[in-house]
Amino acid sequence: MIDRSDLAAEYGLARDALDLAGAAPLTIVNLFELNAIARYPGGEECPGVEAMRRYGAVSGPCLEAAGGRFLSQALLTGVAWGDDDGPWHLLVVASYPDAGAFWSLLADPDYRRAFAHRRAAVARQRVLVGASL
Repeated sequence: MIDRSDLAAEYGLARDALDLAGAAPLTIVNLFELNAIARYPGGEECPGVEAMRRYGAVSGPCLEAAGGRFLSQALLTGVAWGDDDGPWHLLVVASYPDAGAFWSLLADPDYRRAFAHRRAAVARQRVLVGASL
């Protein structure tokens, strides 16, 4: 088993956000600004949206294997109210039975390999964690 501190460092996570959730079901809200061109460390390039599709093709089944599920995946069309700190291109909402399921996803070897596509695709992201009431 991979240490959670090591996983948090690998993914650049604020571990406290997950630890505070305890055993409660989690909702994770992802906001993504995609790169027009995704650039991989080895020099490969592709459209950012293609790199994100590559990530999604693997991350979806890994999410389900960890006990999670997607609640919504949407192209963002604008801000209805509040501060517009965009541009955000993509909104993805997922649920997990608890923080342990999320950590299981992060430890999955297939997910860890696929995360390279997310890194290449994403110019900026915001990942919000909520514990069910």
